[in-house]
Amino acid sequence: MTTDAHRLSWLQRLLVGLALRPLHVNLRRQFGAKPNDRDKAEEFCEKRIKPALSHQREVVLDFKDTGLSTQSFIHALISEAVKEDPRWAAKIKVANASGAQQAVYDLALRHMLDPITNKVRSDPDPSKVRTA
Repeated sequence: MTTDAHRLSWLQRLLVGLALRPLHVNLRRQFGAKPNDRDKAEEFCEKRIKPALSHQREVVLDFKDTGLSTQSFIHALISEAVKEDPRWAAKIKVANASGAQQAVYDLALRHMLDPITNKVRSDPDPSKVRTA
C-alpha cells in the first residue's frame, strides 16, 4: 500500500472543507431589510445555527444592507444556541455591521452571558432625589 492510499481523495478533502466552512447568514436575504421577526429568528436558530455550531462550524451574521435590528431579534436569533453552550458565543461572528448594529448585538450577547445585567433597575430612594 502506497502513501497515496493514506491521503484523502480530492472529493474527501472538498467534503471536509465544506463541512467545516462557516455558516454565512445574510440577514437581509433571510429576514428582509429590517430584520426584526422574532419567530423566524428562533426557527432559524433551531434549524440552522444550532446544528452548525454543534458540528464545530463558526456562524457569521452578515448585516450588509440591513437596517437596525432590535435587541430582541438578535436575542431570539442566537439565545437558544448560547444557552445550550455558552462557549458557542465565541463562534458567532458579526460582519458588515454598522456601529449601531454592533452595539445592539453586543448588548444582546452581554445580556445572555451575564444575566445580572437584565435586572430591572429599581427606582432611586426618594429621600436622595434632588428637586429643582
